[in-house]
Amino acid sequence: MVNDFSHPHANSLPPLGEEGEKKPRGPWRIAQGLTGILAFLLILGGLGLLPLYLTSAPRFFLVEGNEVLKAKEIKNQVLFDPEQSWFSLDAYILSSQLLSHPWIKSATIHKTPSLGLVAQIEEYRPIAYYRAGTRLFLLSSNHKLLPMRQGKTPWDLPVLSDRANPNLQAGMRPDFFHLERGLRLLHLLKNFAPLPLSAISEIRLQDPLDIQVITVMGGKLIHFGDRDWPKKLTRLKKALPQIAKRFKQIEQIDLRNFQGVAIKLTAR
Repeated sequence: MVNDFSHPHANSLPPLGEEGEKKPRGPWRIAQGLTGILAFLLILGGLGLLPLYLTSAPRFFLVEGNEVLKAKEIKNQVLFDPEQSWFSLDAYILSSQLLSHPWIKSATIHKTPSLGLVAQIEEYRPIAYYRAGTRLFLLSSNHKLLPMRQGKTPWDLPVLSDRANPNLQAGMRPDFFHLERGLRLLHLLKNFAPLPLSAISEIRLQDPLDIQVITVMGGKLIHFGDRDWPKKLTRLKKALPQIAKRFKQIEQIDLRNFQGVAIKLTAR
């Protein structure tokens, strides 16, 4: 017997198969087979779902981010055939349809893998009421007129009034010259403790030379003119003690006089 001393364990090597590879054991062969079958079934399942994605209509439509608008109203803003397939819907076009609503500031619609539509919207925030003629709107932060809606809590907002422009509609913007002056006076009154916004019923903008304020208590009419409002508020503050003494008899307060404050009493 001749031994091969070129390998220290030559006689202990396991037998080789016909192609020089180790023979796999039985359980390993079974696992390999099951894995292949499972992968094949998954591929077939995926191919089986493809027609469903191509032909099925959307299964649901969710709305997120709305606080004022009802979900149903938002859904009705999106126009497509109920039988149209989920796959063929253009999310960009659907989002653009939502942006045509006066209350919607931004909107994005995306499609979900579960054959659904989800609309994420942001609504405008009203900063004041706006009366155009006899119609009442809400005014958004970008100066657009919003149709009246009830929020989660009642709107505690001042009223800007322009009865000289009764043809304004929701979605339109009032004349910037009138509105800008009204908003500037509104900003000054926010920080004017003697006449807080809660004491103001209405700010009238229809006269370009005289913005007028109506008080809640007694319905007093205050003429602010069209300029120099910080100075006029200072004069009004100094005159308040005298005004308070005859408040019930006062009908109008005129701040347009550069010499002081003029008062008109009610007729007896």
